[in-house]
Amino acid sequence: MGTGWINFEGARKFAHSLNLKNISEWKTFCHTDLKPDDIPVKPSDRYKNKGWINWGDFLGTGTVAS
Repeated sequence: MGTGWINFEGARKFAHSLNLKNISEWKTFCHTDLKPDDIPVKPSDRYKNKGWINWGDFLGTGTVAS
């Protein structure tokens, strides 16, 4: 197990690479063995005040809410 979390920019870059469309797809992905240990399941909590804007920014969809 890792010693800590990847920084916000790295986590967002990783999330963008997945081409997920929404939070539901993120949650599904997080229950797979493909999620690295240093990527948080709840990035909105982990990166609050550390770069977090919203899910659309994190996933790269630009969508704020459905």
